[in-house]
Amino acid sequence: VEETVYELLVEGLDEPEPVDPLVRMTLKCWVAAAQTGVLDWLKHRDMERAEIERQLIVQLGALLMAIGHEIPV
Repeated sequence: VEETVYELLVEGLDEPEPVDPLVRMTLKCWVAAAQTGVLDWLKHRDMERAEIERQLIVQLGALLMAIGHEIPV
C-alpha cells in the first residue's frame, strides 16, 4: 500500500523520473506519517474524518514547502 500511495503522489505532483532523492524521502516520510495518523484516528475516533483529511493535506504541503518544492493547487 505504501508504495502505491507514494507512486500516486509522484504522479499527482508530475515529478520527473527519476524522482529527486529529497522529494522521494519527503514523500515516503509523509506516507509513513499519514499511515500512523490514520491508525491513531481509527483507534481513538476523537476527531472528525474531515479534520484528519485536512491535516494530512496541510502536513504534506508543509513538508513540500520545507524542501522548497512547488505546492500544487
